[in-house]
Amino acid sequence: MRVEIYRGNFRDSHTDPRRRINDVAFPEEIALPFSLRQVKTIDFFPEAIEKKMAVGNHYHPVESCRHEFFTVVGLLSEKEKKNPPDALIFKWRKVGESEIQETRLKVGDACLVPAGNTHVFVPLREGICLVGLSNKPFNDADDVKDPIF
Repeated sequence: MRVEIYRGNFRDSHTDPRRRINDVAFPEEIALPFSLRQVKTIDFFPEAIEKKMAVGNHYHPVESCRHEFFTVVGLLSEKEKKNPPDALIFKWRKVGESEIQETRLKVGDACLVPAGNTHVFVPLREGICLVGLSNKPFNDADDVKDPIF
């Protein structure tokens, strides 16, 4: 399996006196190739954004069969909704290859990272969160450091 990038549709924030919901809708062709066992959120601290600190820089061995699906959520101003700014730099290296791939993700975008692919995220702005879904709960033995950023 290879890393897939999906350009989502950040629909809007729904707010009332009780709560705010940030809504992201994905194209119909997205079908997770795994059953869901873990949901995590990654919030980025101001220092990480200012210093462009990398989050990740690891892979999950192919034999671990740990796959992850990440999506970027966050708040956008009315102006930003028309032309969303970049939220994260996403870098990855396909299993068995040396070339490093890179793209920028905006609020509403997502990526699928199958086992064996090194992955790293670099936050570019405040007010965003990375939501990760996985077929396995966290296990430190499944994280192999591979600094590509």
